Amino acid sequence: WINKYYIEKFGLWKLLAGAIENSLLENVQVYISLILEFLACFSVLVYIPMFLSIRKLLNLPSLAQSQPQTYMMYQVKFIFIGELFMLIILVGSGIVSKFSGWAFSYLAFLITNLFTFFMTPLII
Repeated sequence: WINKYYIEKFGLWKLLAGAIENSLLENVQVYISLILEFLACFSVLVYIPMFLSIRKLLNLPSLAQSQPQTYMMYQVKFIFIGELFMLIILVGSGIVSKFSGWAFSYLAFLITNLFTFFMTPLII
């Protein structure tokens, strides 16, 4: 009787509810992180109109002297190469997770956060 009471009142249901809440919260965090990372990849396309508008204004002496389009192209190349490298590592971690039993979402979350942590200061 005591064991049944303990399982009903305290143990099993609360543990299951806690596990469901934690896994749901972790999955939401992982998916939000991945969505934000893909938005960062998509943001490279925003550089195209900026680059074109700067090229139109190159006849101004200040722009001809500082050449901001070269810095923008370096940023675009750096973001593209970094995201491509991250994609290769994500594919590799998918293969690793298939054979090791680790959850791919957790590996992807870790990899994208590490890349974001290291690439953001380099981009700025």
